[in-house]
Amino acid sequence: MVYTHTMVQPSPHELLSEEEMQNLLQVTGCSAQLQRPSCQTTCLSERYRSITGECNNRKNPRWGAANTPYSRWVPPEYEDVWGTPRGWDPARTYHNVTLPPVRFVSQEVLFTHNNNISLDSTLSHLLVEWGQWIDHDLVLTPQSPSTAAFRTGADCIQTCSRNTPCFPIQIPLSDPRYGLQSCMPFFRSAPSCVAGLLPHRHREQLNTITSFVDASMVYGSSDSLASALRNNSSPLGTMATNPHYSDGVLAYMPFMPLQQAQLDPCGPRNTNASAASNRSICGKNTTSCFQAGDSRANEHLGMIALHTLFLREHNRLVKELHLLNPHWSPDTLYQEARKIIGAIHQIVTWEQYLPRVLGESAMSELVPPYEGYDPEVDPSIVNVFATAAFRFAHVTVQPIVARLGPGYVTNPQHPPTASESLFASWRIVQEGGIDPVLRGLLLSPAKLQMQGEMMVEELTERLFQAQGGIPLDLGALNLQRGRDHGLPGTSFVL
Repeated sequence: MVYTHTMVQPSPHELLSEEEMQNLLQVTGCSAQLQRPSCQTTCLSERYRSITGECNNRKNPRWGAANTPYSRWVPPEYEDVWGTPRGWDPARTYHNVTLPPVRFVSQEVLFTHNNNISLDSTLSHLLVEWGQWIDHDLVLTPQSPSTAAFRTGADCIQTCSRNTPCFPIQIPLSDPRYGLQSCMPFFRSAPSCVAGLLPHRHREQLNTITSFVDASMVYGSSDSLASALRNNSSPLGTMATNPHYSDGVLAYMPFMPLQQAQLDPCGPRNTNASAASNRSICGKNTTSCFQAGDSRANEHLGMIALHTLFLREHNRLVKELHLLNPHWSPDTLYQEARKIIGAIHQIVTWEQYLPRVLGESAMSELVPPYEGYDPEVDPSIVNVFATAAFRFAHVTVQPIVARLGPGYVTNPQHPPTASESLFASWRIVQEGGIDPVLRGLLLSPAKLQMQGEMMVEELTERLFQAQGGIPLDLGALNLQRGRDHGLPGTSFVL
């Protein structure tokens, strides 16, 4: 009988009293996630989508809202019932074979020399950029807020020991980096309270932004951020702009508040950049990081360009709407412009982007014509889509980031490599604005997806190296994230 009991993992409810569970829920902030939101019945709430996504569906008010767990099509596959990722124990076998290190898989399967790629003759690099842009409208997985191992207190950036939330990527013996670097830092994704605290439920990750195509990367997914991004003194419902810099009469996004920039200089640690990069990986001279509706706005020049473009478009729209409807309040102008911007994103995505990604025949079969709103459809993002499927565009990224002048000619003073465009917001202000970036996206072809030409070395060998951090490997990070999230599939890879 004793032996049988030791084979079963105890439930958290068997270890903690009901009072202790309630205290734990309160101090961790899980209580808010578990409560059903109270949906308002005001004119604005009835007419427009909420910023948080809550109450868009009055019957199921948390569906698709920010800070809700991902959904699953099939159960996850972890090492144990506690959600330990596969590969945590390197000696453990699956189908009588141990899992290879993700860095080894990246090198053997994904690595492609920058000069050994084929170009897509039909699609521009703007298609690649739009994919990431829409991804930032749908998906943001927070990492553990702790940067230190729970048991030992070791710094996850420095240690090569696996100790939650530290899940470092080991450097194999065959790696050219072996001897120079023992591991790459990696933080586990934070678990959702909703799934993790219920008996017999698996570990599930959290989506901190809305699951809707609603331009949340422009406006934010929390009421506090949405308010901070607005020009609250404007009678027109405009968004705040940069008071220090502009591109002639064209506005830039405001900079992050100084305190926030010091704590989090370029957005969330979803990049696993090293501590060395935190000196000023966005800033150079007097330029700082831009503040936008999504914390990844500063990741690279193309993302900054699109954020700036739609900020300007919102402010143009509210001025036009005011001329047509001078009696509208600032809130109405803001919400009507926001609704139009959201509609633009839906139209471009469904009519331009998806047909070119899926193909016309697959598009017509998989995405039939809209037949009206169905409150029984859960719009929550599926974990495997966020963590694996929608990362396909990483193998379409060019190693060259072209910035072109008015005559569509290159400027030799502008570094052309992708790694030099990461977290370089200062280049926008000091090197010609967003127009050169947009011209480059329109004229440059996407990288063709080929079985033997997968991910360019700018992404596998030099990721964030130009920002003073440890050079990371996007392919290895993707694979490690798949194991962290318990994605089922081919065990030898995931």
